[in-house]
Amino acid sequence: MKTKNYRPSKGFIWALLLVIFTAWLLYKCVPLTEKRQEQAIKGEMDYQRRKAAENFDKYTGEDIARLPKFDSRKYALMKRNGRFWLIPREYYGANGLTIRVGDIDKLMKKNGKIIL
Repeated sequence: MKTKNYRPSKGFIWALLLVIFTAWLLYKCVPLTEKRQEQAIKGEMDYQRRKAAENFDKYTGEDIARLPKFDSRKYALMKRNGRFWLIPREYYGANGLTIRVGDIDKLMKKNGKIIL
């Protein structure tokens, strides 16, 4: 006895595709709730703010061309908020300035007296 494999008809496939398309269309076209709209707007604004900050702190060809010469072995160049900073290499860290505890003690003491 031969068994016949089930194969859906073309009409059934088209009806299934129509139902899926209608569900997708309703999901995209039905307005979001006010809370979801505010979340979406806030998320987009945060993204735009981060992108603007990243672009503001990037080095451009014009920036590099107008910078004065400096000794890169002694100083590190950093750009924050659109301004350039030359930081001595001993205080430069991955995210900006890094000051060690021993350096703070040296800076606070002057001629044997503690400066506050």
